[in-house]
Amino acid sequence: MTQGKIERYHESLDNLAPADVYKGRRNDILDQRVQVKARTMTQRKIHNLRLAG
Repeated sequence: MTQGKIERYHESLDNLAPADVYKGRRNDILDQRVQVKARTMTQRKIHNLRLAG
């Protein structure tokens, strides 16, 4: 039963698993999310501009 609480994401922890926060991976994961979001937004913008043009 304890394993489920460790593995699931918690909104109060910025949707991170408690194990990730405990092991100090919080900033790495959040930085990676920012990079993925920026790359996705750029790709979508390029795609939409191609459709419009």
